[in-house]
Amino acid sequence: MAEHFMELLCPAGNMDKLKMAIRYGADAVYCAGKRFGLRAGNSNFSDEELKEAVEFVHAHGKKIHVTCNIIPHNEDFEGLEDYLKFLESIGVDAIIVADMGIFSLAKRVAPGLELHVSTQASTTNWHTVQMWKRTWCYTCCSDSRSVLSRP
Repeated sequence: MAEHFMELLCPAGNMDKLKMAIRYGADAVYCAGKRFGLRAGNSNFSDEELKEAVEFVHAHGKKIHVTCNIIPHNEDFEGLEDYLKFLESIGVDAIIVADMGIFSLAKRVAPGLELHVSTQASTTNWHTVQMWKRTWCYTCCSDSRSVLSRP
């Protein structure tokens, strides 16, 4: 039977919060860039800040996940392919995704990124978890995960 590891995953809305979470015991942090996350905006991480964040987190032996959890319209895919390649190139440990189109694109253009299903995907039952697993886990690593919706 597989061993389960409980991970303390903390939100990091900016660099100060990220550093504080890591210094106070988080196993991993999640954050968003300026685009492609539901909470994207001025207070989120620029590309340079994401690179710095990855370096800081990895220097402490921890993990960093980046949200790409928008529910996109066709025009929202503009620039996403390059962004996913960038996240892979700087060593992000995983991306958090809510849309199957983004999921599919990430698997194709950034195959080294681990993919986690976001709570925004409204996964509230084991049937949906099984659908996600059948759809993408045949190519995912064994520790990819789903984040269930809030009750």
